[in-house]
Amino acid sequence: MVIDERDEVEALSPSEQRLIEALESISEGFSLYDADDRLVLCNRRYRELLYPGIEDTVVSGTPFEQIIRGAAERGLIADAIGRVDAWVEERLERHRKPSDPHMQRRSHGRWIQVSEYKTADGGTVAVYTDVTALKRNEAVLADLVKELGAAHDQAMAASRAKSYFLANMTHELRTPLNAILGIADTLAEQARDRGDQDATEPLLRITTAGKGLLDLINGILDLSRVDAGSLVLHPEDFDVAALVRDVAVACRPLAEKNGNRLSVSCAEEIGCMHADQGRVRQVLRSLLDNACKFTENGVVALVVTRSSADGVDWLRFQVTDTGIGMTPEQMASVFGEFTQADASSTRRYGGTGLGLAISQRLVRMMGGEIRADSQAGHGSIFTVRLPDTCEPVPAKEGLTRTSSHRR
Repeated sequence: MVIDERDEVEALSPSEQRLIEALESISEGFSLYDADDRLVLCNRRYRELLYPGIEDTVVSGTPFEQIIRGAAERGLIADAIGRVDAWVEERLERHRKPSDPHMQRRSHGRWIQVSEYKTADGGTVAVYTDVTALKRNEAVLADLVKELGAAHDQAMAASRAKSYFLANMTHELRTPLNAILGIADTLAEQARDRGDQDATEPLLRITTAGKGLLDLINGILDLSRVDAGSLVLHPEDFDVAALVRDVAVACRPLAEKNGNRLSVSCAEEIGCMHADQGRVRQVLRSLLDNACKFTENGVVALVVTRSSADGVDWLRFQVTDTGIGMTPEQMASVFGEFTQADASSTRRYGGTGLGLAISQRLVRMMGGEIRADSQAGHGSIFTVRLPDTCEPVPAKEGLTRTSSHRR
């Protein structure tokens, strides 16, 4: 029975009429076919949604195949155009053995979700939902994802080109700069031997500025190599205590220059580790240099310990200072490139803002992690954890960036 056949509706019991009124009030189409696949009941929405223009053919007692074939032949079903018989067979097969809901592409760009279920007496009940808006949104989203993918590919290509350019540019800059530094050192030494103070002082300024520029160039080269995925680690076995002693000796002059006491705690029996010794040294130097630079008349401490977790031996390097510390806002970008606490810090303390960015990438490439904790006016703590045996992580994986910290 079609619900809007009033005479039949009025002949129903009150409970049946309430059921029909409920079906008529829903926004989805509804139909019920008996075991012989003939239409028993449907609401008005079913006829309007699936069979616009031929609603009068959808009447009680009409076989399901006749109804869908009539719709296909009139071009109401986009997927059936040019293949009516094949589509009808496919639709009948799905109708007789319903499983998950499926989508039907109708005319005029409409999409209908069909949900069919078998009744206990062998009939079929179905609900039809207009999902055109959802499909349109999916299409818009798919286009957006495609555009974002293309933009990402372009950005990555630009990043690779930038990194390649920087790597080549910095390499070309280092050669003449090293020559300048060598000549300046020689001239300064000769001037000192002659007792020519007027010449010695400007030559030393050239050397100092040149070394600062060389540090910047080396930092950019390292960063560009990591970004380009071309930086290669060279693991080897080395004594941790010996490395720590060497780093402390190299950093002590800077600590003393600012009136700091450099404290180092590393047991002689801490043993060896298998990693890129030069890169571990670079990370420790960067952390200690930072701590000494941002601390005056205070204490800078390096504590090295070994521990085990989940069957892995770890080396923990913790650098603590009693310096100026950082605010939460400064911590948010502490590992960013070319970033320092603020412009006044850059003017007062100098630096390129690359040391911690490079350190973070190197630590990640060695399979470890680096963390920063700080409070303005109360110093900072930088902690590096490295596995006893560092298996190099590909540079691109080591590059994965998280929101961390920097000064």
